[in-house]
Parts: sequence; C-alpha cells; structure tokens
Amino acid sequence: MKRLIPALIGLVLVAAACGVERESDDVLSAEADAADGGQPDSSAATEEDTDSSSSSGGDATESTLAPPAAPTPPTTAPAGDVALTAQLGDATVEITHGQMNDLVVPSTENQEFLELALGGARPEGFELSVLTEQLVSEALQLEIADSGRAVSDADLEQSRERLLGQVATLYPAAEDPLAEAERLYDEVPYLQFLTVYQAGQDVLTAAVIDDADPGAGSPCVSHILLDTEADAQGAIDRLGDGEDFAELAIELSTGPSGPSGGDLGCAPSSNYVPAFAEAVDNAELGEFVGPVETEFGFHVLVVNRYEVDGRTLAAEQLRERLAEAVVDVDERLGEWDPTRLAVLPAG
Repeated sequence: MKRLIPALIGLVLVAAACGVERESDDVLSAEADAADGGQPDSSAATEEDTDSSSSSGGDATESTLAPPAAPTPPTTAPAGDVALTAQLGDATVEITHGQMNDLVVPSTENQEFLELALGGARPEGFELSVLTEQLVSEALQLEIADSGRAVSDADLEQSRERLLGQVATLYPAAEDPLAEAERLYDEVPYLQFLTVYQAGQDVLTAAVIDDADPGAGSPCVSHILLDTEADAQGAIDRLGDGEDFAELAIELSTGPSGPSGGDLGCAPSSNYVPAFAEAVDNAELGEFVGPVETEFGFHVLVVNRYEVDGRTLAAEQLRERLAEAVVDVDERLGEWDPTRLAVLPAG
C-alpha cells in the first residue's frame, strides 16, 4: 500500500513534462500478437514494454524523487528570494523560496505523510523536485490558456475526489477511510498542489482531443479472421446484406479477438503486420475492407473511429514549451538541466 502514493505523486508532473507518462488504453496484448493478424511485431511490443516500465515503475519514481548523492538544499532563505526564474515564451515566471517552502516544509514535517508517501523520511533532493513541478505547473497553465480553456471549480472538485479515493486506500483498517484521507489532505499542501495540477492536466488533455483534426490519432479497428479467401468473401457478402460486424466476428472469426466482436482496440497502424497496416491506412472510416491476406489468414476489417492519445500529446506540448524555456535557478539550490528538463543539484 505504501507504494500507491509514490506511484501517484512520483513526479508525475516531471514525467509528463518529459513525455514519459503515457496511457496504454486498448493497445493489443502480447497474447493476441501471437495469433491474430492485426498485431504489433515483437520489436514494437518491446518498445511498449519499455515505455510502460518507465511510466509506472517504482524505481523510476524513486530515482526522480531522490537524485543520488544530492545534498539537501537550503530551505531557510528569505521567503521573498527568487528560487527560479523562467522565460516561457512571452511569459516570465518567478517562483520564490517561500512558495517552494510552502509546499515542502509542512508536507515533509507531517510524519504521517512521510510514512505513507515518502518512506518515512524526506528524500534527498525533494525540494528540487518540487521546484521543478512548480515550473511544470506554470507551463501547464500557459498551455491551458493558449487552448482557450480554463480549469473550473467542477474540474478541481473531480480531481480532489479522485485523489482522496486513492489516499483512502492507505487506511484499510480505518472505520472511515475517506475521512482519514480528507484529514491528511487538509494537512498536506503538496496533495492540494497535486489536485490542481491533475485538474489542469485533465483540462489540457481534453482540449488536445477536442482540437485534433478529424481522422487524427490511432485507428480503432475491428476484424474478422478467416482461413480462406472464399470464407472472407462470404463474410463480406453477409456484411453487405446488413448483418452486424461484431455478431459476425463472434460467429466466424478464428482469431482471439472473435469473442469480443473482432475488436482490436485503438493503436497506430505501425503496430500491425505490413499488409494489415496498409489496409488500415487506406480504409475509409466505417467501410469494410477485404479480403486482406497475411500470414495469419484472410481478414475483413473496418476502421470504426480514430482515437487521439490526448495525455501523451499534452505531455509533448509541455515538453516543447519547457525545452524552449530560459531558466535561471538560485545557485544555492541547484541548476537547470535543459536535457532532463529538471532542476538538479549543482555540479
């Protein structure tokens, strides 16, 4: 249970800024790859596995929170001293020591939060991670403004409820876990900060999806896999007569996606074997295509819709804005690393 909060708050902001965080909704499984025609090849699966481990593994979280051999930076500078200045396009952002300490000090002085979230002690370099997160949050707000959107009270409340639900799982023996989560939330400014960031991330993700060009994103494909070209042509004829694609897939398909109506989910066409990928790329939305021959058999396929990975695209926008930023860090704290897009210990 103690790994839940690090997974949740494990510098998801920094990960998003660097394009590490990504969703893996509806990506074809390795089991399906082995037998179904529209599948990623082994190299694509390896890359997916690598991305997933980068975004969710505990080791990545810990290394981000605790840079090795990093001295604890001072937190006693005057509150008004500037800890970080950044030029983000036309906007200039300043974060003071006081703003950084307002998140770090009361949060890390809360022993309950330390035990549940940070392994019992403030990690080395935690202040620098928080400072980076604050910068990313500023960049996020600028991206939201550029999209013409705003974070509403309803967005904030939805984000808060989601975070409280996750924190509540840390109190399995409590009479009222949600009440315990609400109490801790009120005591820890860092959790409140994450609520605001999470709400902003949701708004930007939705904006990216809404603003995407028609046909952009990954194709969402269904198919029917058959042994012979004649069988595939027979399925096409039945579809032409008005039979339902999903019901026909359940009845006829020899692939593992058959019981689910032939649904292969949404994935880049490059994940599929070449002949299948080419057919997907050339398919008109909603039009049946086939027979398509691959080493697995003969396919009838249809592109049902296109799905934009808004969270990944939003992360890319943040990364681009930060990559172009001019950042100056108080030398008492550390220095800006333009490659890792993070504040790191000096030297």
